[in-house]
Amino acid sequence: MLVAGGFAIYTKAMLFDPVSQTWTRTDNLRQGRNGHTATLLPNGEVLVVGGTNQSGINSSVELYDPATGKWRFTGSLSQARTQHEAVLLNDGRVLITGGEDDNSILSSAEVYDPVTELWTTTGSMNTERIAFTLSLLKDGKALAVGGYNFCQSCNVMKRTELYDPSDGTWTPSANLMFGRSGHAVATLPDGELVVSGGFHGDDATATVDVYDPNQQAWTAAGPPMRSRRLSHTMTRLQDGRILVSGGDDSFNNAYETAELGTTAP
Repeated sequence: MLVAGGFAIYTKAMLFDPVSQTWTRTDNLRQGRNGHTATLLPNGEVLVVGGTNQSGINSSVELYDPATGKWRFTGSLSQARTQHEAVLLNDGRVLITGGEDDNSILSSAEVYDPVTELWTTTGSMNTERIAFTLSLLKDGKALAVGGYNFCQSCNVMKRTELYDPSDGTWTPSANLMFGRSGHAVATLPDGELVVSGGFHGDDATATVDVYDPNQQAWTAAGPPMRSRRLSHTMTRLQDGRILVSGGDDSFNNAYETAELGTTAP
């Protein structure tokens, strides 16, 4: 597992070996950054995109080669951004969208081609978003869920939308049960999505919802998490259970705790 960059605008990167359970240093990022994304490519390289550095929000992009343990710059974004989301498409390209630049929250999107190492502008989302999630569905489309922006009617959003890589367009999908930002998402073996927690209105929530991509519908799942969480992580384990870890409540109280949930009906 590769960990790179972080809040203090680190250039440091480290590797974790699950067999020996040890951390080792690897080559530093060419540029310190936080608020970036990291995507594992089919060839084993890792694509790190955007984020914030000492000069502000940036458009630079780097590739990490695990064979050499080195970073190098690749094609830059056309739009500098931070706190965006990224997803690996079925054809090996990487879609990034949303986030913010120095002036505003963004709806624009770009696609990275690992063959040419260039970015191409694609269709923009219908709504500007930050603190949202972006997930690949079994049919190859990507679903953007929730988040917030500064428009008066949609600060914390119920809205979701689907990206179709065949024509580069976004279309609205079913609304969440209620608005969420800073939530977490995991994909179930049958292709359904589970979202948990996040900020809702004036507080964090412990509720969990499930998205059925065949019906394009959300249903409430129960029981809720034991703690109200936002900015946490959610990971599907090999036995099918869901691990929720860390995060904080809406009053900046960070959690050390973790929870396990089942994906059974």
